[in-house]
Amino acid sequence: MLPVYRRAMFLVAVLFSFSSFSQSNEDIDNVVTDLIFLSQQYINPAAEGVSIQASSAWYTSAKKRKQWHLELSVQGSVLFLPEKFKTFRLDQNDLLNLRVLSEERFVNLPTSIGGTDVLQLEGMINDDTFRFTAPEGIDEDFVSQANIQAALTFWKGTSIIVRYSPKVKVKETSYDTFGFGLHHNLSQWFMADDSDFSLSVLANYSNFNVEDTFSNINVVIGNLNSVAVQGDSYTFQINASQQLNKLSISGGAGLISGNFDYQVGGDGDLILSILNGVLENTSNSESVFKADLGLNYDLGDFSISSMLTFGNFANVTFGVNYNL
Repeated sequence: MLPVYRRAMFLVAVLFSFSSFSQSNEDIDNVVTDLIFLSQQYINPAAEGVSIQASSAWYTSAKKRKQWHLELSVQGSVLFLPEKFKTFRLDQNDLLNLRVLSEERFVNLPTSIGGTDVLQLEGMINDDTFRFTAPEGIDEDFVSQANIQAALTFWKGTSIIVRYSPKVKVKETSYDTFGFGLHHNLSQWFMADDSDFSLSVLANYSNFNVEDTFSNINVVIGNLNSVAVQGDSYTFQINASQQLNKLSISGGAGLISGNFDYQVGGDGDLILSILNGVLENTSNSESVFKADLGLNYDLGDFSISSMLTFGNFANVTFGVNYNL
């Protein structure tokens, strides 16, 4: 009887261990799914705002430039942060493991550009309960960024443009961008060269990185303390400008198509490898319409310019330009 008893006990122990292991794996999978969903909802508004800012003020006029004309620009832009993007509405029934410590089913959580509301979340892995505070936002109404830009006309009113914006840090959120584009005058093909009205097309690419750090989130099998987005955005638009003596009034309309890739940082090889492994195959794409309204005033070799760009965010850019 003793060997049979031992075999029975061994079988029970194996089944119990397998059950615990299976439950633990299911808990981890559900926590990972919830964290990915919450991370994307948290960081996406910042990435979307940066893509609008990166699409602004790539031209000062639609008119045709002479071959080898070079325009060097120093620009500063202000991105306004609307209230509707400062929180996201969470239905707790959409979560698999985590929950906000609230009696309400629907809860508003801050995004990375939102406020500093303190909300607690709770989860469980293999009967171990953990709690953490939801990351806060920057609690600002606008953010500003500077860039340097060079536009060289090399063939039949076609300019190649290069732009760089150094890293900007607002509290615990930082971002930087660089990009290049092509601007081509259209009106040369069907209008007189001395016309004060001009049409052009513009295509540009921007690469940006947005990172937000926050207090450690302990999820039993590791700690999380940052989420980052690497974004690629493509802008295609048509522009028009009217020359009034030294003043040029311009407008444009187009489409921004963006793709966001995510990465979570922290401590703990297991949780980070699982999260970032899933995130490698999880990207977010979106397309939004945008419009520009700009002014450029000539001062000899120099000019001063401003441009309002609006889509799901609004951005204002001011620049000083040197023309060679």
